Amino acid sequence: MKKTSNITAIICGILTTFLVICIVIAAVPAVCRAGESRNEKLEDEAFRELAGEYKASLRDYLEEKGYENAGITLTYISLKDGERTYTALIHHRRFASLSDAEKDTFSESLETLGRDLTGCEVCIVYD
Repeated sequence: MKKTSNITAIICGILTTFLVICIVIAAVPAVCRAGESRNEKLEDEAFRELAGEYKASLRDYLEEKGYENAGITLTYISLKDGERTYTALIHHRRFASLSDAEKDTFSESLETLGRDLTGCEVCIVYD
């Protein structure tokens, strides 16, 4: 009887050890992904704040130049390496009367406002 219970205890010990190892192996990648997810959320939040500030500065600049009530849509594309490309779509009926050279000069001024969006390309589209 003792021999059978010793074998049973050894088998239970081996199975328990194996189960604990499996749990640890499964948990480590999940913990790593959770840390990455938190970092991505913090980064997204920081970019969202910068984008909001950029949009507000765009609006202020446009109003200062006489383009009150301009429609501004700011969108971005985020690549896996973290690079982002922002596109500001600005609507105002007076843009139709601007020459291409005036639009280029105006776009350069607006893009300068977005220099705080580090590592990001800003493209202005007039509609």
